[in-house]
Amino acid sequence: MAPKSEDYDADVERRPAEETPLLAHDLPDTVAPSRGYQLKVIAWAMAFIVIVEIGAYLQIPSTYQLMEQIICRKHYPGHIATDAADDVCKAPEVAGELAMIKGWMNSFDCIPPLLTSIPYGIIADKYGRRPVLSLSMIGLSLEFLWMLQPLMWSNVLPLWTIWFGAMFQFIGGGGAILQAMVWTMVSDVIPISNLTAVYFRIGAVVLGGELVVVPLSAYLLAFNPWLPLTIGTSLLLVAAALSFFIPETLELRQAADVEVEQRLHRSGDDGARDKRTLREQIVFTMKNDMAHVYNFLIKSRRIVALIMAFNMTVIVKYVKIEINAQYVHNRFAWSWAKSTLLGTVSTVTNMTMLLAVLPGLSWYITKRTGLHPLIRDLWLTRMTGIFLSLGCFMMAIAWKPSFLVAALVIMSMGTTYTNICRALLNSIVEPHTIGTLNTTISWVEQLSTLIAAPIISALMRAGTTIGGPWIGLPYMAATAMAIGGTFIVFVYRLPGDKLL
Repeated sequence: MAPKSEDYDADVERRPAEETPLLAHDLPDTVAPSRGYQLKVIAWAMAFIVIVEIGAYLQIPSTYQLMEQIICRKHYPGHIATDAADDVCKAPEVAGELAMIKGWMNSFDCIPPLLTSIPYGIIADKYGRRPVLSLSMIGLSLEFLWMLQPLMWSNVLPLWTIWFGAMFQFIGGGGAILQAMVWTMVSDVIPISNLTAVYFRIGAVVLGGELVVVPLSAYLLAFNPWLPLTIGTSLLLVAAALSFFIPETLELRQAADVEVEQRLHRSGDDGARDKRTLREQIVFTMKNDMAHVYNFLIKSRRIVALIMAFNMTVIVKYVKIEINAQYVHNRFAWSWAKSTLLGTVSTVTNMTMLLAVLPGLSWYITKRTGLHPLIRDLWLTRMTGIFLSLGCFMMAIAWKPSFLVAALVIMSMGTTYTNICRALLNSIVEPHTIGTLNTTISWVEQLSTLIAAPIISALMRAGTTIGGPWIGLPYMAATAMAIGGTFIVFVYRLPGDKLL
């Protein structure tokens, strides 16, 4: 008798059959891409992500410093704003307004992806990943170009007009869709058994780029904040041009779906469809796609639970990326350049985790214990969740720089949670829903950020105003989110049919 799914509905030890090279929903051998094509897609994805990440990272600290100087001039017109040892521009009213503008800017950035992620996901699954990727890059480039205007013409445009740049994200869906398309293209060509390792390598390459760009950004920032801002914008324009040359991967998934249907003797109603008018075909497609999305979101309870855990820790990463520099800047009265340089600690830790610790643990668990790869990845997710929770709590109570560095190391060990969790999610869904999965993740992620960004900013503003240990309020909230995400993966049980 065939085993039932509930027989495997727990973290049981099970070794995959050695004669089965791929897991259940990998591409069939007849349509699987060659090793060379896989490497080509991975190389393009790595190069593209590195350029985008470096371009964006160069802009973030310099943008915040320029925003702080503009706010400082508004509150203290006679003061000449500088970065180093400038206590006036670190005043609570300046720090609070900066946190407010940043928070609402991030919230407005979430609205376009929320409204467009599902449509763009359907387009990606039907017409290709590359067109959506290119549109996203064009929209992001236009947004960054708009952001320069209030910084350049602060005497004409109020600083809050920077929020209007979010409207350009309706072109392509913004950064969330951009990231989703890259991960989807990689998932299209890589066997599930190797997907987590590939995600680790891509993440490590990105971190390698950050390891170079963080000290470079801090160095340039010490001279003139416009230097890294200009270089970063130029790199984003280069990435927009490169997006048109990334290999398309959709045809691989379409070919796999056709072969699977033929194996299951599901010939479909292609003949009937061909007789429909164009209007009838469009209506049928829309109804079919929306029903598919509904089933995916509402009926896939296991997937939804894991997406919730993923997005709770994404909020933690938001705090780390968007708040950390200002948090250190305010707590220890460091310059923006010095606060930015602290990011190298996080980068080195993440690289060590992705290149050495996690691959080593994955190899040991698989070879020595015989656990199924999905169970292995689930336990690695749980482990990193513990690190993330502990690190966030330590960041919240950090009272001196040395303790903060230790906290940042532990927290950075935990931020690899999202890498493993995303790979796990891509491993347990059916192949034809991978594009929808990644855009659904982005949709929920944007909704979470839309709600969390102003709350985190308000906590930063309140903590800065009260002073003392209360400056750590944003990280106290992050601790709660990390604990919640870790709890979910500890009670989560893998679908039994994926362990066969």
